[in-house]
Amino acid sequence: MILEIIEGPETGRRVKLREGETVSVGRTSNAMTILAQDPGMSGVHFVASLSSGIMRVRNLSQTNGTEVNGARIDAATVEAGDKIRAGQTVFTVIGPPPNPYPAQVRVGGWGFNIIPEGWKPMEDVGLVHQDEGEFRASAAGLEESLPGGKTLRAYVEVQMEIAKSQLQDAELQGPAEARMEGSEEALLLTVSSDAKEGLRVTQRQIYARSGDVVGILTLSGLAAVNQDFIEIVRGASFHKPLIDIKA
Repeated sequence: MILEIIEGPETGRRVKLREGETVSVGRTSNAMTILAQDPGMSGVHFVASLSSGIMRVRNLSQTNGTEVNGARIDAATVEAGDKIRAGQTVFTVIGPPPNPYPAQVRVGGWGFNIIPEGWKPMEDVGLVHQDEGEFRASAAGLEESLPGGKTLRAYVEVQMEIAKSQLQDAELQGPAEARMEGSEEALLLTVSSDAKEGLRVTQRQIYARSGDVVGILTLSGLAAVNQDFIEIVRGASFHKPLIDIKA
């Protein structure tokens, strides 16, 4: 997200915040973003942070204070279009465009619209089961560019060879044709391997292609959550990410 100055001595200047960042704004070198030309701004006037796509602003000025949409605040959550005043400087909040593929939980190009009972979202992962046992079930989504000229099936075959070389007594089933909302084609691969204490752990991996990007949804856990996996996949979708993953 971006804070753009629309009024004040440095109109047009932008302060960019990436996910997980906290930025301080003020008149002196004690601030990360220095606005030395504004005499009404405190040395460190306010901080802005971005976490899980939500921007928060906290006032640090005991003299002039910080306002959001005309109201003086100690701390506030701000959204795209909100105005922040600090000294003689007014910022507007610029947020990313709304995702055209809304979902309850989104990880890159993956969307999850069904969260079974006992599961919860995990940032940048997908969904995890709340059971704290050693073999905690999860539904993890990621994506990468499909190598030039390679088909989805050829891509999956490479992953199969990697699994065989790294997992003890691995048994593979597939790849079989599958369906995934938003994708142009999808394949299902099931991988079983030995774990501790004689347990057998199964992973179901769905490979979905959208344009030149392949999404991998890995469903890991013991047989007790099989029905949950069915529900998660039923509510899942994969669309090519809005942000170019090659960048």
